[in-house]
Amino acid sequence: MINSGGGRYRLKEVAGDILLTKAEALAQGVAPNDNFANGLALALRERWPGIYKDFRHNSQTSTHKGERSGLGPESELLGS
Repeated sequence: MINSGGGRYRLKEVAGDILLTKAEALAQGVAPNDNFANGLALALRERWPGIYKDFRHNSQTSTHKGERSGLGPESELLGS
């Protein structure tokens, strides 16, 4: 995402390894019971195991039916 001023962002398509990006954040859609076994989800799980642990914990302890689980504190590492 590129800041186009005024707090607005736009998407920019690029090619290559997404894990080598200099972007401040990455977003990955994940189903509530996903086990991060394939593709980008697996690469994220291998590089930052705490993301998967936080996701699983949040998925299992959600108190609202249909609530989407967020990532925990380690998700901040994606911006590092």
